[in-house]
Amino acid sequence: METDQYATTIKQPTPEHTTEKLPSALTFFMQTKQRRAVLDALSAFSNDRSQAILIALGLIDTE
Repeated sequence: METDQYATTIKQPTPEHTTEKLPSALTFFMQTKQRRAVLDALSAFSNDRSQAILIALGLIDTE
């Protein structure tokens, strides 16, 4: 079997940079009325949805 003289060596992928400090999405699906109710409930905790859900779950203290 002949070797292709134009073939190149396949390089291994570059290792990923650490992504621990980057934000990631948390996604789940709800009916329109449920979504509205959740957002209304979260607004009592904070204008920022991410902060509000963390506060509501007791994962962080209020500011």
